[in-house]
Amino acid sequence: MCTVFFRRNSSHKNGEFSQNKSMKNFRIFPIYCIIIFISVFALGLVVALPTGTAHATQKESALYSRLTNEIVELYEDDIAHTKVVSDKSEKDIEKLMSKYGFSKKKVQTLLLLADLSNRVGKTKTFAELASMHDRSILKFGKSCIDDYADTLPKEEKDALKTKLLNALKSH
Repeated sequence: MCTVFFRRNSSHKNGEFSQNKSMKNFRIFPIYCIIIFISVFALGLVVALPTGTAHATQKESALYSRLTNEIVELYEDDIAHTKVVSDKSEKDIEKLMSKYGFSKKKVQTLLLLADLSNRVGKTKTFAELASMHDRSILKFGKSCIDDYADTLPKEEKDALKTKLLNALKSH
């Protein structure tokens, strides 16, 4: 904060102090600082908040961009042995995107993770996963994948790993 200087005013009795007139302008300087800080902070909040799927897509692209159609097919064919994502209509996916403000890839990822969590006995619904932070989703997903991998024989685990790496390389 700015300091306001005082000088002894000889015209006042009992040694009272009065404000130096040349420094009066500095009284309002802290107010301007606060207004500028609040404006910048508020602008930062508005820019940081997801306002729709376009912003969500940019924010999530680094985390969920690795999900490809090949990985979805690999999961559905080799792990779930049923359609988990590909049986959802585009309209259903768009509803989830709109409701939660997620990108299409994040919606698909959470659908797969909800299915996998059910298969390993750590059941979480899509809504529960959607309420989690990305770091928690990653941690939970890793634990589900590890639990699933522990149920596979070594040969099957190696074959699945090879298929997954090939699917990731194609992206």
